[in-house]
Amino acid sequence: MVGIGRIRYAGLILLAACMGRETQSEPELIVGPTMGTQYHIKYWYPEPRGEFTRGFLQTEIEIVLEDEDRLFSTYREGSEISRFNAHRSKEPMRVSKEFLPVLKAALELAARSGGAYDPTVMPLVRLHGFGPDQRGEVDAAAIAAVREHIGYRKVTILGEYLEKRDVELELDLSSIAKGHAVDRVAEHLQRIGIDHCMVEIGGEVRCIGGKANGDPWRIGIEIPVPEPGSEKRYQQEIEIIDGAMATSGDYRNRRDTSAGSIHHIFDPRSGENADNQVLSVSVRAKSCMIADALATALMVLGPEAAVELCDAYPEQELQVLFLLSGEGGNIQEHGIRWQ
Repeated sequence: MVGIGRIRYAGLILLAACMGRETQSEPELIVGPTMGTQYHIKYWYPEPRGEFTRGFLQTEIEIVLEDEDRLFSTYREGSEISRFNAHRSKEPMRVSKEFLPVLKAALELAARSGGAYDPTVMPLVRLHGFGPDQRGEVDAAAIAAVREHIGYRKVTILGEYLEKRDVELELDLSSIAKGHAVDRVAEHLQRIGIDHCMVEIGGEVRCIGGKANGDPWRIGIEIPVPEPGSEKRYQQEIEIIDGAMATSGDYRNRRDTSAGSIHHIFDPRSGENADNQVLSVSVRAKSCMIADALATALMVLGPEAAVELCDAYPEQELQVLFLLSGEGGNIQEHGIRWQ
């Protein structure tokens, strides 16, 4: 499970430079901060351009992103998720219609993954020092204590309300909300007339159409290199027209402890990092939200359980690429329906 309350850069997908033939003009690029990382959006203006100025589009984009932050940021005291986490009561709390579909998707994945993915993991995130309040050293007793307050079955959706069965239960939807934000921005741009765009937030990507000349967008899957500031190199470059991809990995968001280095993705069932040799997981899907959450779940589950979990989402036409730690530091690829 992603161990960050504020949605930081955790994915390994980076936008590759625009390659291939271009039309008469290069795509426009809008860049800005969001969710503890940055967004990058490449697009072609529609014809005729009309009101589609750069400023107009950036305003439209940032309205959507501000709404996502208002819903899902655990670093924002007044956000909807923060208010639910501070709600120390078993009395149902009303939440917005925008919040519910994301939590519902997270809870469905939690059930399908047998708890390897769990949106109630926030106490564990805080304990290990990846949340908004940093903690000190962690021992087995501390992990056991916080795990008492984790469990996706302890939160129930009741119409427009959420009910806690444990008043200490807290949500962390950072492993799905970034992908949801990508989907919302891409679909909003398409709705207002942008038919060729690529939306990326912190490594999660959704493409509407291809490039204006019909070529696919090309996306790089980064080689997992643990050294900060190291030069980015790509394991693969893939092509996308009308689709999404998300990557989770174990090396960009780490901290050192007395027991060694740990990363931000925990197995909620044990309270610790999964020991399965998985360096990163890239998931191609129709929805970036689903790809984002599945990439996290598969970091915990590993390749053996991936096929069965992917079969639960036939409408997404999933493809998965694992990068595994091999002998002598080599990286091994393990693909599932990967083309």
